[in-house]
Amino acid sequence: MPPYTILSLETRLPTLTPTAFASYYDNTHVPIIKSAVGSAFPVSHARYYIKREPDTTSPLVFIGDPGKVDYDAVVVMTFESEEHMGEFQSKYAGEEGRVIKESAEKFIVASELVVVGLEEGRVTYA
Repeated sequence: MPPYTILSLETRLPTLTPTAFASYYDNTHVPIIKSAVGSAFPVSHARYYIKREPDTTSPLVFIGDPGKVDYDAVVVMTFESEEHMGEFQSKYAGEEGRVIKESAEKFIVASELVVVGLEEGRVTYA
C-alpha cells in the first residue's frame, strides 16, 4: 500500500512572532498531537517555516506577490496508508482531538487553515 500524504498551510496568530510560532509548534503542539493520537501519529510530520526577509516578518519571495503568502508554515504529514490516515482523522475528530484543537487555538488562525491530500510525489533528482 502506498503512503498517504497530507499538506497543511498554517497561519500564525498575529500576536506571535514567527520565532514564537515555530517554537510553540515544535516544542508544545507536536508533543500534544503525539500524545493525543498515539499510534495514529503520522510516520513523519515535517514543518517547513517560511523564510523571512532580514530583520522583518515579510516572507522571502523569489517570484510572485509576497502579499499572497499569508501562511507561516507548510506542514507535510505522511502516513503508512490511507487507513492509517483514517485512524488519525478519527482520533482528531473524537475526544482525543479536543486537546489538539485547544492547543492549535493558541497559535494558529483556524479560519485560514488549508489541509489537502496529495498524490504520490514525482521527484526528479540530479
